[in-house]
Amino acid sequence: MLKKVTFLMCLLITGFTVVNTPAADDSKEKQFFTIKLLEQAESGKVKQLVDCDLQVNPQGKIRSFSGGLEPGFQGEQELKFGVWVKGTIKPAENGKYRALLKLRWTERVSQLKGTQETGTQLTKTEAVEIRTFLEKGKTKRLSCGGLQAVELRLD
Repeated sequence: MLKKVTFLMCLLITGFTVVNTPAADDSKEKQFFTIKLLEQAESGKVKQLVDCDLQVNPQGKIRSFSGGLEPGFQGEQELKFGVWVKGTIKPAENGKYRALLKLRWTERVSQLKGTQETGTQLTKTEAVEIRTFLEKGKTKRLSCGGLQAVELRLD
């Protein structure tokens, strides 16, 4: 009987200790980041090439890949295509955030009819490196040259 009472007392004391353990600190607000790559056609219509919504980790880092793999020939490495976003977004002065970002997109290129060659694979890669200040809740549009622009938003 004494063993049971001792066990219950230990369990009771341990239980209260666990209950009194402070909760995890969720005071840090979650941040979400959106990046879009837009291209204006000659007709004036805007085409969206890239649209990524990402969560910024607590250290301010962003890293994302979305795309696929084209199988290689005869044991060659697979060919990746898609969108890569990598960088950091950290607090700066006056309520702004400093964004250091790299956006890279790779697309498969189809061969013209009559010129296709067995064993040939082509991808086209474009990249933009961005260093800018962002304000929460405001969209920032930057020209990438030609008819392309990138939109950044931090929420």
